[in-house]
Amino acid sequence: MQELQRNLDVRQIPLQVIPGADVRIDHRLEALFDSDAVSSIADAKRYLLLELPHETYIELRHLIAKFSQSNRTLIITHPERHSVLRRKSDLMAPWLDEGGILQITGGSLFGTFGRTSEEAAWEWLQRGLVHLVASDAHGAVSRPPTMSDAIDEISDRLGEKIAGRVCVENPLRVLRGEPLLSCDEVL
Repeated sequence: MQELQRNLDVRQIPLQVIPGADVRIDHRLEALFDSDAVSSIADAKRYLLLELPHETYIELRHLIAKFSQSNRTLIITHPERHSVLRRKSDLMAPWLDEGGILQITGGSLFGTFGRTSEEAAWEWLQRGLVHLVASDAHGAVSRPPTMSDAIDEISDRLGEKIAGRVCVENPLRVLRGEPLLSCDEVL
């Protein structure tokens, strides 16, 4: 990654590469995090992207609470693509109460991952449960970035304040290691 950043800098390309990636749930997660074996966002030791298996429900309340007690936050990525959570979103309430954060994928807003993921993403956005929208892009052709379209669509449906909060303000706060702003107050 440092080599990539050097190449960008030499070519005067105004792009900063910042570490961070989805981490799969693991019983050793806290120890892995503490030992830097998994990458936190911007290596700031504040936010960790947590990916759940798509078909298996795992209760996270105690893990989220442990992280929260140490001023660290678990960001649950693309929960709208999780088959159990789509049907029983109330299972996430204890996670949010303990300080967990929900991040949906921009493509889900357009049905990229199916109608049920799309419906869940919009419902949770409307209810103020979502703090972040991310691209989850995998390339320029296969799963390309959709953030501009997501911002426009959220602005049209829920207003510019919500779009700005979940697509710009809160992501910047994650990068800076700052607390996130609530989304339910601007609805």
